[in-house]
Amino acid sequence: MEEQEFRADAENFVNWLARYLDTSRAESAANNEVLHQWTARSDRAAPQAGAIWSCKSLFDAYQNYYWKTRNPLTKGFIFSYTESAECLAQLGEKLRETIENGDAKQCLQVCEDILRWGGVQNRPVASLIRSLGDGLPRYLKAVEAMLNEGPQTNFVVIDGKRHALEVDSGTTKIYSLLSTDWAIYDGRVGAALGWLVRRWAEEMALAEVPERLRFAWGYEPRRNPNVEKKRTFPMFGAGVDRFQQNLRLNCLLRMILEANASSQFMRTAHPLRALEAALFMIGYSVREHRDRYGEAAALDVLELEADPVDNCSFAAKISARLRERSRAAIPKQNGGQFNAEWSEEGVIVDCLGPNSLLPWRVFDEVERLLDENVGNARRGNAMGGTLGDALLPFDSVEGRIAEKIYGRKQGDAVFRRISPIANILVWAGVCEHETKMLCKAGKGQ
Repeated sequence: MEEQEFRADAENFVNWLARYLDTSRAESAANNEVLHQWTARSDRAAPQAGAIWSCKSLFDAYQNYYWKTRNPLTKGFIFSYTESAECLAQLGEKLRETIENGDAKQCLQVCEDILRWGGVQNRPVASLIRSLGDGLPRYLKAVEAMLNEGPQTNFVVIDGKRHALEVDSGTTKIYSLLSTDWAIYDGRVGAALGWLVRRWAEEMALAEVPERLRFAWGYEPRRNPNVEKKRTFPMFGAGVDRFQQNLRLNCLLRMILEANASSQFMRTAHPLRALEAALFMIGYSVREHRDRYGEAAALDVLELEADPVDNCSFAAKISARLRERSRAAIPKQNGGQFNAEWSEEGVIVDCLGPNSLLPWRVFDEVERLLDENVGNARRGNAMGGTLGDALLPFDSVEGRIAEKIYGRKQGDAVFRRISPIANILVWAGVCEHETKMLCKAGKGQ
């Protein structure tokens, strides 16, 4: 990235953003000003599903940080910015220790723990890091040196072999623990930046957004900062250089902090991380809000729950794959196939007769069940049992869906849906078949 050119393009945006940096709730209460708000799809994004999250400023967004994830060191749930910061500090210390010791096995374990904190451990990310074997500590040590010097290229040389710097939703988190100037760039951060840049461009009546400020966003429709059918801000994919995008984010956050030395962010323990956290919160949804400009944006009709830090939920991944083609042939576990189509309400399949719609909430419920049961759950037998008995317990996939989605009670007969549900999840790459079990990909029985 040519930093001076980026700074020139970003300067006016940074100056504009200053007005929204520090306004407190108390200062805005009189006129009920709200910078941004959204409705939580589940209790991962807020203390309860359906809660309205809002912020008066970026600092207010940071103060109202909430994200339910597991601490990989204690295995317990954490929610606040402080809890995540403490967890990451411990992981960062362990990572640097394993790098210095050259302990490749433990180094990889710490990297996996970082991915687990970020909720992306089961995604096809950090492939280079996971494949380097004994060379992993040397690779990360070289990456750390490069990032701290200020990267001019996107590769490092290890044992005479050149490795491109891999940047994705997993490695951006790992690198953030190697350099204090490297920010985590996920789909939510990208969505928030796109939304803010678009607002600035509209207010300034710009003919177009400068190319270097066209930040990419991540996957879910409610994170799309574009208006109408414009594609100003790209979605993550093959055409997006994640390395360059991350460098621009790092530079932009430094510029904001440099230009606002008296900001409340400067009184936090780590201003860059706090600002990144504010963007993370805003970017949960940028298509459902009533902001200070007084316009009601379109409400996303899909009730999808995204895993934290751009790890898409089961429903979001299925939605993204189906929308690529509208209709897909889904392989059955024991041979043959059925057809599935995307719709706003859910997935329409041709193997359930008149009960052809599987609402998006079905896949959210399966994901919650698997999370509660360490990644696996019984499929359940609706053909041979009734709800709550040994063949169809409430904590089976079929039983959970019957109870939570379709309102069935103890002793009720249940319409069998497990086959298309399980096969769609496996087709989407988020689950695996096991004997009488459904498992999260990579979990096993």
